[in-house]
Formats: sequence, structure tokens, C-alpha cells
Amino acid sequence: MKTASSSVKHRRLLRFARQILSLGLVCALVLISSSTLAGAASSTASAGKLSARLTKTSFASSKASSVKLIYKFSKPSKSFSYGLSFKKGKKWQAVKSVKKKGNFKGSKTTTVKKLFAGKPVKLGSYRLKLSADKSSKLLSFKVVNSAGPAITIVPTGGSGTTGLGFTITGGVDSLEPGQTKPIGLTLTNPKSVPIFVTELTITMSADSSPSGCPSASNFQVTQSDASSESPIAVPAKDSVTLTSAPRAPQITFLNLPDVNQDACKNVSFALTYSGGAHS
Repeated sequence: MKTASSSVKHRRLLRFARQILSLGLVCALVLISSSTLAGAASSTASAGKLSARLTKTSFASSKASSVKLIYKFSKPSKSFSYGLSFKKGKKWQAVKSVKKKGNFKGSKTTTVKKLFAGKPVKLGSYRLKLSADKSSKLLSFKVVNSAGPAITIVPTGGSGTTGLGFTITGGVDSLEPGQTKPIGLTLTNPKSVPIFVTELTITMSADSSPSGCPSASNFQVTQSDASSESPIAVPAKDSVTLTSAPRAPQITFLNLPDVNQDACKNVSFALTYSGGAHS
């Protein structure tokens, strides 16, 4: 026969057991939740990044087999796909799409020609989307007219407007549509003291030689950044050659897909230079 005291003890033991069981369930739930969150974070961290670039973004159709696409997987990917689209009016029209499964890793190289998979490489604007697992990369390029090189011939000339005479010579050649090149200028100082060139101005002839390719609509000139705040020093009885922007001026052969630029094939232009300097 149980006493009242033993009955109370029994009830206390039951309550304590229930509390222990409830605490165990809560701990288990916390552990499960933590494990799930850790798994999600691990999954996010494991998603690799896809990087890609083209060796040229504007080229003639005949160059498509030499222009390279270089892409790299930062971490192994189980899938890889690409979609190539052509801009027709205001819409993008699919040219080719490829989806692959496997184990993709490291750096890969292919040519733009292979992306077309036998389809014609037409003039116009293209968009290329590469995807790997949860990462993607969008690239753009243009296929332009093969207008041939436009050779710019620059006569020797130009003098300092401050009375410190110096000569400016140089030029640029083999420009293709869509390409920008610096004009390699040589500044020669015949004086026995150093000079500081604070201004360089370039004027391009209005028409080509032979005529038919107006410079205003086919080319763009970017002047040198030489200024009073940032002059170009030329030592006494010496010369300095400018080889890259922004010190050197630049010429851009504009790509005009909707304009026939055949008149710009194998022509030349004259550039006139002027400048200013102080000692």
C-alpha cells in the first residue's frame, strides 16, 4: 500500500521526466535547424563563379575563326550552356544554344566561329550568354564590314605658340572599323633648356585621299590630356614619344553597320598638329 508521501514523490518524478524529454526535443530541433542552415550556406559557398572574355569585341566575319572566347570555372560545375543571339531591329533572335552536363572545371578556350556551329556569321550586333550551375556571364560583340586599313599620314610640323618652337611628328595606320588606336607622337625640343608642353591639338583633314570617306562621319579624334596642370616635359635638345592614351591623342574608326564604308578602304588622311609650351 502506497503512502501519500510516496505518491507525491512519484508525481514529481513524472514531471521531471517530462521536462527532460521536452528539453531533449527542443535541443534536437535546434540541432536540425542549425544543420539545415549550415547545409544551405555550404551549398551557396560551393556555387562557383564563371568568368569569360572575348579577345576582340568588333571584327570582320572573316576573323571569326581567330577571335577567341576564353572562359573559366572558379569551381567545378555540373552544367554548362550558352545562348548566342542576333539583334534584329529592337528584338534579339536566337542563333544557337547549347546545353551540356558533366564535370566542367578550369580554363577553356574556343573560337567565335565555333559558337555559330556552321551557321553564317552575318554583319550586326550579337549577345552571348554563358551559364554554369548558378553563375552566368553576358558578353556582346559586333561583326562589322571589312573596310580594310585606313592609313593616316601626318606631315612634320607644329610649333609652340609661346615662342618656344618644337616639332611634332608621328601617325597611326592599319585602323579597322570599331577600333581605337593612339597616335604615336614624337615631341622634339631643339632648345638648350627643357620645355613643358601644355597643349596638343590635332585636326584631321575633312576628306580622305583618294576622296570619298569624310572624316567627320567615319572617325573620332580624342585629344591629348596635356595641360598647364599636367604638362609633358621634354628635356633640352631631346625628344619624347607618346605611345598611349591619355598622353597620346587617339583616333577611333567608327563602326557603322547600317552604312556602306567601302569608300574608306585603303585611304589616307592628313593630320595637322599644333601645340603650346613653356620653359
